[in-house]
Amino acid sequence: MNTHELIDELIKMGISILLGGVLGLEREYQNKPAGFRTLALICIGATAFTILSIRLSGDGMAHDRIAANIITGIGFIGAGVIFKSGVNVYGLTTAATIWVTAGIGMAVGAGDYLLASVITGVTLLILSLFEYLQNKVDVLHKRRLYFITFDGHVFDTRIENEMRKCKLKYKKLKEKRANNETTCSYEVFGRESHLDIFNEFLLETPDIKQFEY
Repeated sequence: MNTHELIDELIKMGISILLGGVLGLEREYQNKPAGFRTLALICIGATAFTILSIRLSGDGMAHDRIAANIITGIGFIGAGVIFKSGVNVYGLTTAATIWVTAGIGMAVGAGDYLLASVITGVTLLILSLFEYLQNKVDVLHKRRLYFITFDGHVFDTRIENEMRKCKLKYKKLKEKRANNETTCSYEVFGRESHLDIFNEFLLETPDIKQFEY
């Protein structure tokens, strides 16, 4: 390797750390599992493997084989930040960011700095602007999982009528009866203001012993 090639590869590493770090800082700011160090390492790792794949292709090895395995390996890392709690799934956006970061690292390793920069900029735009839009949508269409406990066995009809009255959509998930008490779980969708009205109904109704969401 001559001096020119060494400098070129060091520049690639520096750009890779910079672009991966920028995305990592955004994730760090949002208190997500994969932050500055993780995304910087993923980006520089993808860059390093891409450089090696190009170098090894000169020895008769197909350079796309290593690139394909980068994608497979990143899939395992991305799966590690996804977890499920009840009916909710968390970490999908961070996993997708990890996947995109690897792509940015591969673009840098291939010497396509413009493509890498454009992808980084678009990704930041999606993570910031789209989150703002998502928050606006969530106010109009929130999703909650309710656990409601009440006396007797037939009060769920009144609860469901109240949800319809509040213009909420719902899906009854489970019903459990014990000691003359019934606990029903509902997946409920609707405007935040309508959900607040429904909460007032639950708070003010004596037959409802407790509820949580």
